[in-house]
Amino acid sequence: MRYINKQRFVKASQTIVEQTGGTDPGGGTGGSEIQLTNRSAQILESGDVVIIEKNNPLSVTTTNLYYSEDVIGVVKTGGGIGQLVTIQTSGIADIKMTVFPVNIGDNIYTGDVHGRGYASSSSWPGTFAKALESKPNAILGTVKALLSGGVPEVY
Repeated sequence: MRYINKQRFVKASQTIVEQTGGTDPGGGTGGSEIQLTNRSAQILESGDVVIIEKNNPLSVTTTNLYYSEDVIGVVKTGGGIGQLVTIQTSGIADIKMTVFPVNIGDNIYTGDVHGRGYASSSSWPGTFAKALESKPNAILGTVKALLSGGVPEVY
């Protein structure tokens, strides 16, 4: 099992964001990207959280189930149903979040709203990112977060 020193992680993450203006330390645009087909029932937009669509190869969809371990990443360039969308799988990304609060260092999971992340300080399977910014309660919005790489963790 891996253990992360939360205070060190948050400090390092804040430094990365400050020094790079919110991009990757290498000066990139936010990490690895892939293109997959949108098989959700909605137009996907930048910041939407997507999971593997298990009935169609090379495809993604959204979920409204908490703690899904099927997260691929976050939409970088959106598109309509059946169109290719660009998915960011690692690096720093803007993630659409539910109305619940987000604190720096929180783990980000899928939540009960299609395409939106849910933050918690608890560690559960299904974490796909770490929050680098805060967001108050009762407000929809996005937060910058460090994606964990687009592959489910094994416990």
